[in-house]
Amino acid sequence: MADGVGLLRSCRAAVRAALFNWRALRDAVSVLERLDVREGNVVADIGSGGGFFAFEVARLAGPTGRVFAVDVDEGLLGCLARQARRRGITNVSFLHSAPEGPTLPRESFDLLFMRNVFHHLADPVAFLRRIAPALKGAGRLAVVEWKPRRRSLWRHSTDEALIRFSAEMARFSLIESYAFLKDQSFSVFGRR
Repeated sequence: MADGVGLLRSCRAAVRAALFNWRALRDAVSVLERLDVREGNVVADIGSGGGFFAFEVARLAGPTGRVFAVDVDEGLLGCLARQARRRGITNVSFLHSAPEGPTLPRESFDLLFMRNVFHHLADPVAFLRRIAPALKGAGRLAVVEWKPRRRSLWRHSTDEALIRFSAEMARFSLIESYAFLKDQSFSVFGRR
């Protein structure tokens, strides 16, 4: 019975991962270009979901780079770890996070990437303050988030002004904002 429950959870995680990855495909090339990941970079994909961006960023960072796929869902992380093994991807680590934010090594990351995560944060300012020390001096925080819509069934969105305000309160400053995503905001911040 316990094995059956584990298998069912694993299958559900795999289905969710596939759904997240299908959604990530739209505009992915444009997002990846603007993330400007380079050979040897160390990146945290916070809220890695189905792993699409974690695996693509790992490819861009190359064998000397490292990606940390970070998520609160252990089932998804297990699914991603199995995918990585099957695909021979060796430069991705998987890190389970508490909802209030992951504990990341100080001054270790060139980029912290959050896609469709902000609306889940109970205290965005505290979350950003918790992850900020993980950035290297010139490191960046990139946030892609659903824009609010009048008829949104799930209300999974955050106004871009709230994202910017939260980032400023956590001692980040806006570097760039992109408008090419139809239903999402895309902001890149640096530490002050």
